[in-house]
Amino acid sequence: MGRNLHLHNMVHARVHADVALDGELDRVADATAGGGGLLGDMNLHSDTMFNSFQLQRVIDELDVLARDRPDLRDDANKLREVALLMARSGGYFWIVGD
Repeated sequence: MGRNLHLHNMVHARVHADVALDGELDRVADATAGGGGLLGDMNLHSDTMFNSFQLQRVIDELDVLARDRPDLRDDANKLREVALLMARSGGYFWIVGD
């Protein structure tokens, strides 16, 4: 089992439940593990939450990943699109670990 991505609005209610990016998230997290940054600090076995301010950094990290890792470009861009939507609306990424 891997990580599950849940999207929450500013009052922590789950939104966009139809978004299924768990595989993309796992591939990006595995590629960035231990490399510093917010993405690199996600743990497979614990929960991680990124607020709208942190999501701005996550978006920057995804941009770098898409540029530097062509094999992960599609995954990074899909996650970036959703991160941008949540950051603009004051929402959160809640990543549920194993």
